[in-house]
Amino acid sequence: MKKITLLLILFISTLSFGQSMPLDFEVPEDDNWGAFNGTVATVLTDPTDATNTVLEMAGSGVDFDGAALTLDTFVDLSDDANNTVSMRIWAPDSTTRTHLLKFEGGSSGATELPFTTNMMGWQTVSIDFGAGLGNEYPIIVLFTDSTPGNTATGTYYIDDIVAPNGTMVPVTPVPMGPAPNPTTPSNEVLSIYSDTGGFTNVWTADYAFGGVTPINLGTGAVNEALQFNLAAAGWGQGTNAVTDISSYNFLQFDYWADGNSSEIRFFVIGNNGAVVEYWYEIGGAAPQEAIVNGAWTHVEIPLSFFENNAPNNVGGTGGFSKTDFFQWKLDASSNLQSEFVYIDNVYFSQNAITTTPTGPLTAAPTPTAPAADVISMFSNAYTDVAVDTWNTTWSAATLADIQIQGNDTKEYTNLDFNGIETVGSPIDATTAGMMFFNMDVWTPNATQFRVKLVDFLGNGFGNGDTEAELTFTPAQGQWVTLSMPLADFTAGGMTSFTDINQLIIAAQPAGAATVYVDNVYFSTMAVASNDDVQNTVYTVFPNPTSNLWNFSSVDTIIDAIQVYDMTGKLVVSKTVGNSDTTVDSSTLTSGLYVARIVSGDAIQSMKLVKK
Repeated sequence: MKKITLLLILFISTLSFGQSMPLDFEVPEDDNWGAFNGTVATVLTDPTDATNTVLEMAGSGVDFDGAALTLDTFVDLSDDANNTVSMRIWAPDSTTRTHLLKFEGGSSGATELPFTTNMMGWQTVSIDFGAGLGNEYPIIVLFTDSTPGNTATGTYYIDDIVAPNGTMVPVTPVPMGPAPNPTTPSNEVLSIYSDTGGFTNVWTADYAFGGVTPINLGTGAVNEALQFNLAAAGWGQGTNAVTDISSYNFLQFDYWADGNSSEIRFFVIGNNGAVVEYWYEIGGAAPQEAIVNGAWTHVEIPLSFFENNAPNNVGGTGGFSKTDFFQWKLDASSNLQSEFVYIDNVYFSQNAITTTPTGPLTAAPTPTAPAADVISMFSNAYTDVAVDTWNTTWSAATLADIQIQGNDTKEYTNLDFNGIETVGSPIDATTAGMMFFNMDVWTPNATQFRVKLVDFLGNGFGNGDTEAELTFTPAQGQWVTLSMPLADFTAGGMTSFTDINQLIIAAQPAGAATVYVDNVYFSTMAVASNDDVQNTVYTVFPNPTSNLWNFSSVDTIIDAIQVYDMTGKLVVSKTVGNSDTTVDSSTLTSGLYVARIVSGDAIQSMKLVKK
């Protein structure tokens, strides 16, 4: 990437991850201290005890020199009765020397206290932090000789740092590899940010604003991307004078979004005497295209989108003028919408480089669930049950039965809503132990896709039916496997799965969406899904269990857990508000259950077994 100057804390770029307290320097994770301002920090054999390992810190004689370590577990200083930090420290003489211990880096901010040594050799110091502090400090910093004007120099040995542990530090998600290298001819490009395209015509920024971190994702040669934490801030660049980009017709960039990100806004900013921001929305409430999570995705935006339409702008009216390009930035509508997003290969091009196909070029992936564990409505992989119609007379859609690479596929065009009925042979999903409803969908333009199941309760249509609808934002231009827990339909108000007579699909933009459908079936287990990359990682143990299930999340708070039996009945409901919890199963009968785990707007289901 083009190198960008950032105003960062001096030592942040040198940090590496360590482990939790206590730090005794007997494991490699304790060794990764990053020194700053001239201090030299080295983990070595204790000169006073060859059986011991210590941290050696050699001060440089300047104000605020020291070293820092990033932990994998927060230090928790919130309990005033238990927030004393102790350590052993070796000083070279009995001179009173002032040092500084600091914790920082998390949502709790930063806190620090000085401490002194006043004897030669090893001594134990205790630093008692005050009341009202936080519980999320992931970075420990030691300043060798501290306080303004303290230019004392010395070599010290540190060992056995003890502090109260808190919760695990969430691991920042990182793409498995870099974005694809651009192949657009260099003479057709004005590069904003890229180090792998070989571009020679480069827009040079005069300043940057917001917060971002360049991350090397290359496996050999350097290949950097910009890491955004949109939960904290967006980031952008600008020039002192406007740039005329009239020779270019498209904006190109690649992005990778983690599973907590639901919206990205790319801003093109003009200055014609007034600074006006125009944005293109990916995901969010009014998307120009659906967001893709967990995979590098290329975006191509005609500049005419900003020029002619400008439905999204801040600071003025009218469209963007290519003669007045001033700044660009990436952000979200609020810090609640997204978290970690990576951006690479940002540039203007004269010509389009991608063309979204109007239909899939390859068949949907073949399901792998055993036939004995499936009730199939439509799939070449299974024997299908009887379906009365895939396009009822009351549908607002056009159906065509087509083949893709020899695979039967349903093509719905002009889709608003479409009914599929099994009235002649209703489906009972409970006797066969079905827990999930699955289908593969492919769309070139749908920004929303909805799936509704309707159970007639054995009384025929209109006599107290029960139903529920789930809503998705599908990735465009690729097959997406939807594996929907029946528990999610139950949570939506559906009370029975013994007499399923209707499946209704719908999409936005209403009446203009095109959707291809394949592999429609019920299953006893969840199937592999494109959405798996978005899921928070939960664990449950023991499973099977006799009395308790222990639930844990590595990166998010669990708000609530509901447990359903195989008839769809809610048997346990628990409000959690923590990353770990237990669910009592002692009163439940032996058999299969489904846990519905709620974390914010995210919902995930897991199969449970009671002995």
